[in-house]
Amino acid sequence: MTLTLRIPRASPSLNDFANPYSSSKYKYRELRKRWNREIGDALLEARVAERKPLRWPRPPKERVYLVVTRYAPEHQWLDADNLAGGMKPVLDALKAHDVIADDNTRAIELTTRQDVSPHAQPTRWTEIELSIDPPMLREWREDVPTLTPDQQDAQDETDAYKARGQR
Repeated sequence: MTLTLRIPRASPSLNDFANPYSSSKYKYRELRKRWNREIGDALLEARVAERKPLRWPRPPKERVYLVVTRYAPEHQWLDADNLAGGMKPVLDALKAHDVIADDNTRAIELTTRQDVSPHAQPTRWTEIELSIDPPMLREWREDVPTLTPDQQDAQDETDAYKARGQR
Protein backbone atom coordinates (compact mmCIF):
# COMPACT_ATOMS: atom_id res chain seq x y z
CA MET A 1 0.00 0.00 0.00
CA THR A 2 1.41 3.36 -1.04
CA LEU A 3 -0.31 6.69 -0.62
CA THR A 4 0.99 10.00 -1.95
CA LEU A 5 -0.37 13.30 -0.66
CA ARG A 6 0.41 16.69 -2.21
CA ILE A 7 0.07 19.73 0.03
CA PRO A 8 0.10 23.19 -1.66
CA ARG A 9 2.52 24.68 0.90
CA ALA A 10 6.06 24.01 1.97
CA SER A 11 6.57 22.15 5.20
CA PRO A 12 7.32 24.43 8.14
CA SER A 13 10.70 25.09 9.65
CA LEU A 14 11.47 24.32 13.26
CA ASN A 15 12.18 28.05 13.64
CA ASP A 16 8.57 28.82 12.65
CA PHE A 17 7.27 27.63 16.01
CA ALA A 18 10.23 26.93 18.31
CA ASN A 19 12.11 30.24 18.20
CA PRO A 20 11.27 32.09 21.45
CA TYR A 21 12.18 35.48 19.95
CA SER A 22 10.12 35.46 16.78
CA SER A 23 7.14 33.20 17.46
CA SER A 24 4.19 33.63 19.75
CA LYS A 25 3.11 30.93 22.16
CA TYR A 26 0.14 30.16 19.89
CA LYS A 27 2.19 29.76 16.72
CA TYR A 28 2.45 25.97 16.98
CA ARG A 29 -1.29 25.66 17.61
CA GLU A 30 -1.97 27.68 14.44
CA LEU A 31 0.48 25.57 12.42
CA ARG A 32 -1.03 22.33 13.74
CA LYS A 33 -4.57 23.45 12.79
CA ARG A 34 -3.43 24.56 9.32
CA TRP A 35 -1.62 21.27 8.63
CA ASN A 36 -4.53 19.28 10.04
CA ARG A 37 -6.82 21.00 7.52
CA GLU A 38 -4.33 20.61 4.65
CA ILE A 39 -3.75 16.88 5.34
CA GLY A 40 -7.53 16.32 5.63
CA ASP A 41 -8.10 18.01 2.26
CA ALA A 42 -5.28 16.02 0.63
CA LEU A 43 -6.63 12.74 2.04
CA LEU A 44 -10.08 13.55 0.71
CA GLU A 45 -8.66 14.35 -2.74
CA ALA A 46 -6.67 11.10 -2.74
CA ARG A 47 -9.73 9.04 -1.79
CA VAL A 48 -11.91 10.70 -4.46
CA ALA A 49 -9.18 10.30 -7.12
CA GLU A 50 -8.88 6.57 -6.34
CA ARG A 51 -12.69 6.21 -6.26
CA LYS A 52 -12.56 4.72 -2.79
CA PRO A 53 -15.00 5.28 0.07
CA LEU A 54 -14.50 8.59 1.85
CA ARG A 55 -14.11 6.86 5.21
CA TRP A 56 -10.43 6.31 5.91
CA PRO A 57 -9.39 2.85 7.16
CA ARG A 58 -7.77 2.39 10.56
CA PRO A 59 -4.04 3.12 10.75
CA PRO A 60 -1.83 0.16 9.83
CA LYS A 61 -0.33 -1.90 12.63
CA GLU A 62 2.87 -2.38 10.63
CA ARG A 63 5.64 0.17 10.60
CA VAL A 64 4.90 3.00 8.16
CA TYR A 65 7.66 4.46 6.00
CA LEU A 66 7.22 8.19 5.36
CA VAL A 67 9.14 10.13 2.75
CA VAL A 68 8.41 13.85 3.01
CA THR A 69 9.78 15.97 0.18
CA ARG A 70 9.71 19.75 0.54
CA TYR A 71 9.72 21.51 -2.83
CA ALA A 72 10.92 25.12 -2.80
CA PRO A 73 13.34 27.39 -4.66
CA GLU A 74 16.91 26.59 -3.70
CA HIS A 75 17.38 29.89 -1.86
CA GLN A 76 14.50 28.90 0.48
CA TRP A 77 15.92 25.51 1.49
CA LEU A 78 16.15 24.72 5.18
CA ASP A 79 19.00 23.35 7.27
CA ALA A 80 18.71 19.63 7.97
CA ASP A 81 17.73 20.19 11.62
CA ASN A 82 15.06 22.78 10.72
CA LEU A 83 13.65 20.47 8.06
CA ALA A 84 13.41 17.47 10.39
CA GLY A 85 12.16 19.50 13.36
CA GLY A 86 9.50 21.17 11.24
CA MET A 87 7.84 17.79 10.64
CA LYS A 88 6.13 17.87 14.06
CA PRO A 89 2.88 19.55 12.91
CA VAL A 90 2.84 17.33 9.80
CA LEU A 91 3.20 14.12 11.83
CA ASP A 92 0.64 15.31 14.38
CA ALA A 93 -1.86 15.94 11.56
CA LEU A 94 -1.23 12.48 10.06
CA LYS A 95 -1.80 10.95 13.49
CA ALA A 96 -4.97 13.01 14.04
CA HIS A 97 -6.39 11.67 10.76
CA ASP A 98 -5.50 8.04 11.70
CA VAL A 99 -3.07 7.69 8.80
CA ILE A 100 -0.33 6.63 11.21
CA ALA A 101 -0.87 4.88 14.52
CA ASP A 102 1.72 6.94 16.38
CA ASP A 103 4.55 9.33 15.60
CA ASN A 104 7.28 7.52 17.53
CA THR A 105 10.20 5.72 15.89
CA ARG A 106 8.68 2.27 16.46
CA ALA A 107 5.61 3.17 14.39
CA ILE A 108 7.20 5.21 11.60
CA GLU A 109 10.46 5.68 9.76
CA LEU A 110 10.73 9.26 8.55
CA THR A 111 12.89 10.43 5.67
CA THR A 112 12.95 14.13 4.81
CA ARG A 113 14.21 15.57 1.55
CA GLN A 114 14.28 18.89 -0.28
CA ASP A 115 14.10 19.50 -4.00
CA VAL A 116 13.65 22.37 -6.42
CA SER A 117 10.03 22.61 -7.51
CA PRO A 118 9.30 21.96 -11.19
CA HIS A 119 8.07 25.01 -13.10
CA ALA A 120 4.65 23.48 -13.79
CA GLN A 121 3.92 23.11 -10.07
CA PRO A 122 3.32 25.85 -7.50
CA THR A 123 6.52 27.41 -6.23
CA ARG A 124 6.36 25.82 -2.77
CA TRP A 125 4.65 22.54 -1.92
CA THR A 126 5.11 19.35 0.05
CA GLU A 127 4.74 15.75 -1.07
CA ILE A 128 4.16 13.04 1.53
CA GLU A 129 4.58 9.41 0.47
CA LEU A 130 3.39 6.77 2.93
CA SER A 131 4.10 3.08 2.49
CA ILE A 132 4.10 -0.11 4.51
CA ASP A 133 7.01 -1.50 2.46
CA PRO A 134 10.49 -0.08 3.06
CA PRO A 135 11.54 2.20 0.16
CA MET A 136 14.44 -0.08 -0.86
CA LEU A 137 12.18 -3.14 -0.92
CA ARG A 138 9.55 -1.23 -2.94
CA GLU A 139 12.13 -0.27 -5.58
CA TRP A 140 13.37 -3.86 -5.71
CA ARG A 141 9.85 -5.21 -6.16
CA GLU A 142 9.23 -2.81 -9.04
CA ASP A 143 12.40 -3.96 -10.83
CA VAL A 144 11.83 -7.70 -10.41
CA PRO A 145 9.29 -9.21 -12.81
CA THR A 146 6.48 -11.00 -11.02
CA LEU A 147 5.94 -14.70 -11.62
CA THR A 148 2.60 -16.33 -12.27
CA PRO A 149 1.54 -18.98 -9.72
CA ASP A 150 2.52 -21.76 -12.17
CA GLN A 151 5.95 -20.20 -12.75
CA GLN A 152 6.41 -19.81 -8.98
CA ASP A 153 5.55 -23.50 -8.41
CA ALA A 154 8.04 -24.54 -11.07
CA GLN A 155 10.69 -22.29 -9.51
CA ASP A 156 10.00 -23.76 -6.05
CA GLU A 157 10.34 -27.31 -7.41
CA THR A 158 13.63 -26.40 -9.12
CA ASP A 159 14.97 -24.83 -5.90
CA ALA A 160 13.94 -27.89 -3.85
CA TYR A 161 15.56 -30.21 -6.41
CA LYS A 162 18.83 -28.25 -6.26
CA ALA A 163 18.71 -28.16 -2.45
CA ARG A 164 18.60 -31.97 -2.34
CA GLY A 165 21.81 -32.04 -4.40
CA GLN A 166 20.23 -33.84 -7.33
CA ARG A 167 21.02 -32.80 -10.87
